[in-house]
Amino acid sequence: MKSKQAGRWLAFFLVILIALLSGHAGAAIVNGQWVIFTIANDELLPLSYNTMPYMYNSSLYVPYSVFTEYLGLRSVYNAEEEILILGNSDQTLFYDMKNGNAYDDNDYGYAREALVYNGYLYVPAKFTAEFFGFSYYYDYEIPVVRLYDSTASMTDTYIKNYYEQEFQKRLEAYQEAPPEEPDPETATPAPFYLMFAGNLNDHTNAILDLLDKAGIRAIFFLSVETILENEALVRRIYVDGHLLGLSAPSALPESPESLVNAYAEANAALFQVLRRTERRVYLPGGSLHEIYDTSYFDALKSAGYEYWDFTVIANDYQDYASGPEVCDAIIESLISGELVQTVVMHSTQAAEDALPSLLSYIEEREGVILSPDELTSTITF
Repeated sequence: MKSKQAGRWLAFFLVILIALLSGHAGAAIVNGQWVIFTIANDELLPLSYNTMPYMYNSSLYVPYSVFTEYLGLRSVYNAEEEILILGNSDQTLFYDMKNGNAYDDNDYGYAREALVYNGYLYVPAKFTAEFFGFSYYYDYEIPVVRLYDSTASMTDTYIKNYYEQEFQKRLEAYQEAPPEEPDPETATPAPFYLMFAGNLNDHTNAILDLLDKAGIRAIFFLSVETILENEALVRRIYVDGHLLGLSAPSALPESPESLVNAYAEANAALFQVLRRTERRVYLPGGSLHEIYDTSYFDALKSAGYEYWDFTVIANDYQDYASGPEVCDAIIESLISGELVQTVVMHSTQAAEDALPSLLSYIEEREGVILSPDELTSTITF
């Protein structure tokens, strides 16, 4: 604890030193953090831990949620591998938290890293912006960072004048009532959807019993083989009130047509068992995989499908996985931010063992497991 406090005080004095040496009249310190405003396109974002940048090793970092919530990027966080994935329809950027570097979908490496600070994941602002074609502007005097694309209507000079009074007003309010630092021991987990993928088996019934007892609804993504080989389980999932979605074989598709055909076959099997079809689908490898270009998304849209992505993948499918470890990893991901998450689990012994503790934790911390029929832009694109 002493070393942690010492580190905070060191950071505090370093920030003050930077501010003094730079001569920035607008610089202010609150809770040991240099207050920096963020503007996404033309919008001044609130001063909070999940929007406000901070300086690390002379580089400005911003929460990755600024790019996903305000600038249209998609994201996936693999808690097991500690990899944050950001992407759009053209390219993908991987931040490897374990190795402290980044790489793109061509495996080209970059000496850039994502960081955890105040319980949130941060990415280097300038590098991430320029990688995805956004403009980057930083004004040391205010200070404010602006990230924007071609839809922005204001120039950098105009936007400074436009928000001049608002900067001072928000800074004064923030100094009077700064947010508390997040505490993992008491943090409220982010709201999330619960999703299941992969094969059905004997563990599925036990998992369904646990969900039924807790009154939790989930969504199960099923392939044609899974449906036809587990008709009774598919009926139970549906009767228990859970949603059904379609998945393709685990191998990556050869073409948009083959992917659409795989979903059509799964729908035919589902109609055979339940006399119903579904439009929600899950793409093998997730929609951020480099294989998926605009032709895939156009084909899915034309066929009437709506696709989901996960943001947290449980490591319950690993041979060495244990229930407590799976539970702890999911909880760590859920308290690392405030954004809506989607947790994907599987019908395994580890998942069956993890669920009671996970559901108990969510209840104790007054967390929320969202109903999967309440679709949001965080999950579907």
